[in-house]
Amino acid sequence: MRQAKVKAHHPTTLLALIAFGVLVAGLLALVSAKPAWGASRTFEPAPNSPFAVGSTPTTVTNADFNADGKMDLAAQNSGSNTVSVRLGNGDGTFQAKPDVAVGSGPTSVISADLNEDGNADLATANWSSRTVSVLLGKGDGTFDPKQDFAAGSNPSSVISEDFNDDSYTDLAVANFTSSNVSVLLGQDLDGDGKADGTFRSGGNFSIDLPCGGTCIPAAAGPNQVVTADFNGDTRPDLATANMGSCGFFCTPGGVSVLLGFGNGTFQDARLAMSNTTIYSIDASDSGDIAAAKYDSNVVSILRSNGNGTFSPGPQLPVGTNPSAVTSEDLDANGVEDLAVSNSHGRHRLSTKRGHRRCPHDQRGSRLLGSDGSGHARFQYLHAEEAELFHHGCGHGDLRFQYQ
Repeated sequence: MRQAKVKAHHPTTLLALIAFGVLVAGLLALVSAKPAWGASRTFEPAPNSPFAVGSTPTTVTNADFNADGKMDLAAQNSGSNTVSVRLGNGDGTFQAKPDVAVGSGPTSVISADLNEDGNADLATANWSSRTVSVLLGKGDGTFDPKQDFAAGSNPSSVISEDFNDDSYTDLAVANFTSSNVSVLLGQDLDGDGKADGTFRSGGNFSIDLPCGGTCIPAAAGPNQVVTADFNGDTRPDLATANMGSCGFFCTPGGVSVLLGFGNGTFQDARLAMSNTTIYSIDASDSGDIAAAKYDSNVVSILRSNGNGTFSPGPQLPVGTNPSAVTSEDLDANGVEDLAVSNSHGRHRLSTKRGHRRCPHDQRGSRLLGSDGSGHARFQYLHAEEAELFHHGCGHGDLRFQYQ
């Protein structure tokens, strides 16, 4: 049997080699190390930012609209009834494309492939016209003229998912004034086996806001809808962020959860949180919910019990009047972080570590809110497997709220 030869070094030579190896390892670590999030990881404006869009943008979505491998942006403009598309150059700058007309008073925009042609499409929830506008992408950054589909009274948010397990993408729309969620089911009218970007009504589902006294529906309803599997049956469910204040005698608000049957219909809603004004929520893949409590200046974590019910989690202090929450891995460490838009006061950039991950449902979240001029105010919460703690700060405004 052939034996490996071990070369013996003189002690002085061996120490020199060890010292050299330590030096090289140290230099490599210094070059390759990622900066600590709270210490030196920062944000800076993109070149030529902010980018002009239409009147009163409040949400933005991102996708590759012209199939060039570079990320593009689309912002809905509530004041001009349009969507502004900005094609990315791949260096943080964007080219303008002509704005695209949608329904009246669009409040949110999402991107998804709604007709299975491989191109990114757009859908907006339109507050004033009580519709959802669908814009089918051509794959070159332009879109077909809008198709409008009826929703409830004052749609505030729209998401996409396959709610009836037919492989076609469907839509769910939160209706603020009618206090329900409209489900629009994708269909194949031309019989080619693929969705064609048209939708039929799947029904309206109440978000269950129990009120005593006389309710004023115009101030009662959901501001946002998200989707996730909250009871572990692999079927998509719904949750809504409810602003509440539906009359002089009640302010239920909170978070409503509607468990899906997998056929496009849903069980009666149940309140996972009540008696508080919730402007925005985000749901994780594991079914946990992060809820922005507008009046309490905290983000509450609702931990899923795996059966459609929830247990209270941490209360994360944020800025004044948080109006939107979303999550993303902001520092590329494999753990999702939270970003919160605060409506008033001084807006800090801070980090906090949470007990649970809250991954972002890409199709299910409304993005950071706006102060009316198109500038989002924000706060970041850093989530890791550790206890809560404050670590670092900063401040700033953003034109777009990144999805």
